Amino acid sequence: MGDRILAIALLAVHFGILAFLVFGGLLAVRWPRVVWAHVALVGWGVVSSVWQMPCPITGAENWARGRAGMALYEDGFIETYIQGVLYPEHHVNWARAIALLVIVYSWAAAYRAAVRRRQAVRVSFALPPVRVPARPSR
Repeated sequence: MGDRILAIALLAVHFGILAFLVFGGLLAVRWPRVVWAHVALVGWGVVSSVWQMPCPITGAENWARGRAGMALYEDGFIETYIQGVLYPEHHVNWARAIALLVIVYSWAAAYRAAVRRRQAVRVSFALPPVRVPARPSR
């Protein structure tokens, strides 16, 4: 039972990481430090796509599925749950291109937000102090 729960939890983590891979740069607009984790994950995604490296989460999930008596993935996570479900199998490169466009857009938006934050800090320090007139005594 514990291995089955672990397999399901790893499946949820897998979906979460894939969502963060595509949309995580948008979180960096609000929380700028998130961008470094996103850059690392995008780097891993590019490397694993170009050189066909196996995903360690898929390996861990298959291990847990095997221990739980569940069927193992014949292909990877994306081929099992995403490809053919969210987009046709023959449009893999289109899906990758759209994901890349979302990532580039999100990084541009995060950069723009960072520049605006820096400008706001500069402006706040550049403003002269506000003088409040004294009340006349009665």
